[in-house]
Amino acid sequence: MKDLHYCENMKLVDAWYEHDEGCFILNLNRVATEIDLQENHYLEEVGQIIETIAIKVRYCPYCGKKVDGASTSLSPSFVHYDFSKW
Repeated sequence: MKDLHYCENMKLVDAWYEHDEGCFILNLNRVATEIDLQENHYLEEVGQIIETIAIKVRYCPYCGKKVDGASTSLSPSFVHYDFSKW
């Protein structure tokens, strides 16, 4: 898959872009740390995905540049998945 947008600050987090139905979607994962394992008995290992959020965007929140090909109109929306409470 071709990178739709990448900036240096994105490597600090587990983030990537997808293109779906004319919209660019920023996906972010939050992964478990040792502290998370101690506080939540549902989690099994460090690095396990705790939650994911997918947000429609036109501009990169890490560098401020407009994502190439992003539409000028956007219906703000997001999807949140919480995997910490099976």
